[in-house]
Order: sequence, then C-alpha cells, then structure tokens
Amino acid sequence: MNALIRGIVGAGIGGIVGAAVWAAISYFTNFEIGWIAVGVGFLCGLGMAVGSQGATGHLGGIVAAVIALASIAAGKYASVHFAAEDILQQVRSKQFDFSLDDARIYMCDQLCEEAESQGRTLRWPAGYSVENAEEQSHYPPEIWKDMESRWSRMSADDRENYRAATQASLSAMFDESIEAFGSQAKMEGFFASFDLFDLLWAALAIGAAFKVGSSDGTPDGD
Repeated sequence: MNALIRGIVGAGIGGIVGAAVWAAISYFTNFEIGWIAVGVGFLCGLGMAVGSQGATGHLGGIVAAVIALASIAAGKYASVHFAAEDILQQVRSKQFDFSLDDARIYMCDQLCEEAESQGRTLRWPAGYSVENAEEQSHYPPEIWKDMESRWSRMSADDRENYRAATQASLSAMFDESIEAFGSQAKMEGFFASFDLFDLLWAALAIGAAFKVGSSDGTPDGD
C-alpha cells in the first residue's frame, strides 16, 4: 500500500507538471496541441513507476491513467480559465462613471419601485417603465416632481455623498455580476473546448500512462 501511495504522489506530480505545460502552451499560443496529452499521460505513468518502483503492476497503471485523465482535464480548464480572465480583467478595469445626473435618475427609479411596491398605480408614458426610463419625459410626472423636490432639499455635500454611495453600491453589484458571468462562461468554454480528436488523444494518453505506470520506471522495464 505504501508503494501505491508513493506512486500516486509521483503520478500526481507528473500530472501537475503536464497540466501546467498544457495550459501554458495553450494560453500563450492560443492553440491546443493534442499530442501534449500523450506527454501528460507519460509523465503520470513515469511518476507512478518511479514512485512505486514497479511494485503496483497493472493497478499502478490504472491509477496513473485515471490521474492522467484528470490532469488533462485540469490543463484544459486552466487554459480556458486564464483566457477568460484576460477578457474579464479588461471589463473590470473599465471606469464606472456615475454623475450627479445619473444619481437623480437612480433616485427616480428608487421612488418608482417604492411606489409600485406600495400598490400605487403610476402614470408611465407609453412604452416606458423603470427598466428603460432614462430622462424626465420617460417617468411618471408625479414621481419626477417628487424626486426634484427631494433633490432640491439636499445640500451639495449631501448630493455628492448620495452619488458616491450609489456608485459604490452599483459597482459592487456589477463586480458580482461579472464574477457570476465569468464562472459560467469558464465552465461553458471548458465543455465547448472538447471535440472528437480529444477522445483520440485521451485514449493515447491513457495507454501511455497505463503502460509506463505498470512498469518499474527503468528503461528496460525490469
């Protein structure tokens, strides 16, 4: 059993190295080289053979093959992850501008939602609602008048504090949405990255991992 554990550690190290190489090449070249999967399988098998010193036989080969598959999947996911992160980082870096006029519109939206939650019927202009209203003519007159009244009673500092607090809140919501979208996009991109050729390369990787992992790690297989 100790030999198997040592073999698993060795195969795991080989898998990590192989997955890292796979992800790095895919990320920096924007191209997947399928035969690298065979190299990942070989490294997992070699790690098993060296770690167990050939004491596990075919069992070691089977375990090495499983680790090789997991490593290939990890490498593919890592390449998708880093590519997606580059895009997401560009989105995150964009300045979130929120002016005092935007703050007035936001206050109007809040007043509309509050009124509707209380069961009031608002006189929306045709074709507009809180989802697409952007200026005075888009809002119910009574709501816009209420907003103007509240805004006029606020000092300059109060208006700026309201704008800053609203911007911070909306920025946080935006960041959460980006993270949720990014996680979903990475998983969808990962599954979409597989094709029929991946099955071929995976089969060859399994064969390499099993064959090498079943040996004792010496060149002549003794």
